[in-house]
Amino acid sequence: MKYEFYVITHTPDLLEEGNTAHDSMFNGYDFSNKCEIIHVGFSDIGKSIGTCKTAVFEKGEIVICNINNGREVCYPGRKPSKWDVEYDVFDNLDNAVKRSQELI
Repeated sequence: MKYEFYVITHTPDLLEEGNTAHDSMFNGYDFSNKCEIIHVGFSDIGKSIGTCKTAVFEKGEIVICNINNGREVCYPGRKPSKWDVEYDVFDNLDNAVKRSQELI
């Protein structure tokens, strides 16, 4: 398998559509600076549980993708072109790291 290194160069504001997905939120964790809480309730075992919108990608993140399909090679298998983000593509990790450092 051949790889490409995607460096995320721009993302929409956190709570805007295009770079958000639903994520689980469990009692005891503070997601307030990472997401917008959209539901809070109780699970069938009585624990507080909910969902929130959280960013799929962050600016400066390096995503290792399969060269054939543009999908992340490991879990969760994200595909940057599916989301409203901008990115640069590199064929080696050294150049991707340099670009990422410029952005952070």
